[in-house]
Amino acid sequence: MSIELLKTLLPPPRRKSNEGTDWSEVEKQLAITLPADYKAFIDYYGAGWINDYIFVLTPTLEGELYNLKKKSLILIDRYKTFKAEFPDYYPHKIYPEKEGLFPCGYTEGGGHLYWETCEDPESWTIVIYGSGGGRWEEYKLSLTDFITKLLLKEIVSKMLPEDFADNASEFVDEED
Repeated sequence: MSIELLKTLLPPPRRKSNEGTDWSEVEKQLAITLPADYKAFIDYYGAGWINDYIFVLTPTLEGELYNLKKKSLILIDRYKTFKAEFPDYYPHKIYPEKEGLFPCGYTEGGGHLYWETCEDPESWTIVIYGSGGGRWEEYKLSLTDFITKLLLKEIVSKMLPEDFADNASEFVDEED
């Protein structure tokens, strides 16, 4: 699958909030190489909500709620704290550990989306945690393949509302 299929399922935003992303600078600041499909997603869609429920973190917005660098630092720190207190509920390693989780999004319901990293960013997969910890799902898919399969109803996540993909898909620009 590719972002091209996703583009047919999820109409583009009215305006983009990501014009001219300097990916080499973003990756330098994060000290991590990001997957190409993520960069293509942000370049095409910018910042916003998928079906009013999933937000993919972006380097293009400044607020700590939406910014990839700022929010990932917060979520990594929070995960470490929760893992120390409740190791059975947070069994994954966290970045920068080898094969550690790195945040890539969150849900309106308080859940978090992570990449499970490895040496090759094109092989990163998705882990989604429900709010409150102790519940997670792992998908051996790239971020855009994960979103595409959700919209096609080829996968159903218990971390998302049952009707997540029932209606026509919509990407709402964060600034709308």
